[in-house]
Amino acid sequence: MVAVMAALSVNAQIVKNMKYPKGHFGIRAAYTSNTLTCYGEKSEAKSFVSGGLAADFRVASIPLYLETGAYYINRGYKAIDVDYDWGHNWGDVYESDFDNHSVMVPLLMSYHLYLTDNMAVQPFVGPYVEYGFDREEVSAGIRAGVGYNFGRLYVNVGYDFGFNIDEKKNNAFFATIGFNFAGGY
Repeated sequence: MVAVMAALSVNAQIVKNMKYPKGHFGIRAAYTSNTLTCYGEKSEAKSFVSGGLAADFRVASIPLYLETGAYYINRGYKAIDVDYDWGHNWGDVYESDFDNHSVMVPLLMSYHLYLTDNMAVQPFVGPYVEYGFDREEVSAGIRAGVGYNFGRLYVNVGYDFGFNIDEKKNNAFFATIGFNFAGGY
């Protein structure tokens, strides 16, 4: 708690006379590791590359931002199915590999903790909704993480916590790198 208070105090001194950017617009590329939980069974993790466009807009006099965008993401997974042979307990074991190409739209709140006038740590949290083309389904969840801006370069890490819809939910770890080609800094 003391460290957080000290960081906020230092941040307040750095940005005391600073004009906060009105917003940013950029491109993002990400590594995503996805799992699916279905009827209590968790799939093996499957990794993908994803990407998209992001924009954030300052919504207060303090550096509080609303972020949104559109991202291509694959919510695929690996699963192991077992056919039970009622006379012998176990039957054939099948490994299945599924893709679910999706478009995700998040609505995140982030607070930019400025370390200098062009460098900021940005914790974020908020809901997302996505549409999967392969399975023709809508899903939703909560996205949380922390980003870091240095000039126009942006990186972040976080986790998607999927909501349980029809006994299924997707969870994913992600790490993103991007470039803000419009907006402040």
